[in-house]
Amino acid sequence: MVAYQEIKAINPEIKVLFLCGYRADTINTQTEKDSDIEVLSKPISPKELLHKIRATLDKQK
Repeated sequence: MVAYQEIKAINPEIKVLFLCGYRADTINTQTEKDSDIEVLSKPISPKELLHKIRATLDKQK
């Protein structure tokens, strides 16, 4: 999260997609302050990952 916070300070418009080995609900409690954060839990199929990347990039503020 520290790297994310530093990057967000430089570019507030940055789009973020976290991929982690923890359950999404565990991560969501840590990231709920920033609604722009997308969280994916492993394992994830390549097709689902590509779909989420595209959706994140296409997301409007």
